[in-house]
Amino acid sequence: VDACIPPIALIAAPDTVCVGSCINLMDQSSNSPTSWAWILNGGNPTISSDQNPQNVCFLTTGTYTLELTTSNSYGVDATTKDIVVIDMPNAGTDAAISWCVSNEAQNLELFLSPGVPLNGTWTNQNGTLAFTGSTFTPQLATPGAYTIIYTLSNAICTDAMKFTIDIQAMPNAGLDGTLLICDNDSPLDLVASVLLGNPDLNGSWSPVLNSGTSIFDPSIDPSGVYNYIVPPNLACGADSS
Repeated sequence: VDACIPPIALIAAPDTVCVGSCINLMDQSSNSPTSWAWILNGGNPTISSDQNPQNVCFLTTGTYTLELTTSNSYGVDATTKDIVVIDMPNAGTDAAISWCVSNEAQNLELFLSPGVPLNGTWTNQNGTLAFTGSTFTPQLATPGAYTIIYTLSNAICTDAMKFTIDIQAMPNAGLDGTLLICDNDSPLDLVASVLLGNPDLNGSWSPVLNSGTSIFDPSIDPSGVYNYIVPPNLACGADSS
């Protein structure tokens, strides 16, 4: 027995979407339609003959009316649905920052893009104790990389930006040392033998030793004061002993 009933058109779609987002539409028409004609006002694409159009993108804010006409061999029915496209919040652009481990506390709100609202939420990705509220305290951090996320949300839309924070160790030239040596003694390494405090090995001597390295040769290098200088890194100044 064939009931000979025309379709009853029905659209399944969200009431509100974020501008720039893409959604899938669903036909929920009853009575077995066999063809579909969509007019997707405000969407891209703007028309479709698929039963369930996929990846329909809304690139401009506003209120738009979606139209669906369905048919089968017994008749045609049409329906509409309004969809509201709202603005995305703007959390600003990602930022990469390098600080020395000796720096004072820094308020990350001051490093947000101009005009970004300050009512967002902060996420401490690494769980470091150096970050509380919106403040990062390099002196409480160990050298390394940290990630802090700032998120802004409205009714349904969310935007986030990422701070990548590089905490750098202070250059270490070690501690002052004193050497008493005879001019016929064997050469020795001043970094390894004289300086204390486990100095970094990328420093240089002033005045330059005749060896061009850290090797002091008492037969040719004169007495005097030699400064061992470790150069600055991206965030911290030089150190010397």
